[in-house]
Formats: sequence, structure tokens, C-alpha cells
Amino acid sequence: NYAGKFANWDVAKKEADELDGTLKNSADLRPDLAQTIQGFRSAYIPGLKSAADKKDVKNFETVWNDAYNACIACHRGAGAPPAAAEVLEEIRAGVEFYE
Repeated sequence: NYAGKFANWDVAKKEADELDGTLKNSADLRPDLAQTIQGFRSAYIPGLKSAADKKDVKNFETVWNDAYNACIACHRGAGAPPAAAEVLEEIRAGVEFYE
């Protein structure tokens, strides 16, 4: 999350909301994956929002990394095209966190 990278907490919260909306839409489009997507939403979105609310760089980074790893595992486990995982890996490679 680039907002977390630069400790821009208002943008980080907005991006977490946007991610949540995208995941909800994905669950609507893929009912076969809805339970998995909802589990991801429940596991990671509240933590991202909470860390952003508290302006907690270390916690945000931890939750973001955990969410990223879950994304990669799920995409690979669901047989997503390699390009999907590559995009996530490119995003991850460009993120550093600053206090």
C-alpha cells in the first residue's frame, strides 16, 4: 500500500476502503470464492484500517505484509494466471515503509 509507505494515513484508510469494495465486488462476481474472499476481508481489512487510524507504521507494515502473502497464496492456490501473482509481486517490490 503506497499510502502506508509514505505514512499518508488518510489515503491509506481510503485505499483500504477501496480494496474492501473491490473484494466485495469480486465476491459478488465469483460466488464460488465468496467465502474465501470474505475471510480475507475479515482477517485483513480491519487491521489495515486500525493501523492507519492509529498511524502505527510497524503494525501497518505487518498487516500489509500478511495481507500480501495471503493474496499471493490465494491467487496461486486458485490457479490464477501467473501474471496475477507477478503483478502482486511487482507491487510488493516497490513498497517500503517510513515513519
